[in-house]
Amino acid sequence: WKNILWHTDDIQKKLLPYITIRKPLKEKFYYGSQWFSLSQEAVHYLLDFCKTHRSFVRRFYLTFVPDESFFHMILMNSPLASQIMPHNLRFIDWTRKVPKEPLPRTLKIEDYDDIIQSKCFFCRKISVTQSAELLDKLDELRKG
Repeated sequence: WKNILWHTDDIQKKLLPYITIRKPLKEKFYYGSQWFSLSQEAVHYLLDFCKTHRSFVRRFYLTFVPDESFFHMILMNSPLASQIMPHNLRFIDWTRKVPKEPLPRTLKIEDYDDIIQSKCFFCRKISVTQSAELLDKLDELRKG
């Protein structure tokens, strides 16, 4: 099934430029990570927007990875756009250290210095077993 899904995704990507089933959006297009933090004001704005702009919300029902553009488009086209920070303060490593390693990488003790130097509040991806030593060291830092 996974193989079939990957092939249908490839076919869709190839056909998409030739098929117009949606009207163009009037909003400027924005996208980014689905890992983000929101202020209470932003949450209220999003909820109100979704209640009053049902057609915009419906448009994302058939969108590929909508979480990487839906919230970004609403907020970056809003009066709150100037308050949005360009960094989500999450340390995520998308570089492969070994061939065919799943991404993002599972962080280990070797990543400790990079995590600390990044000044990020969160890190991803952590495994209770593979990252145990890293978790212990981060706990020590937090306690100190």
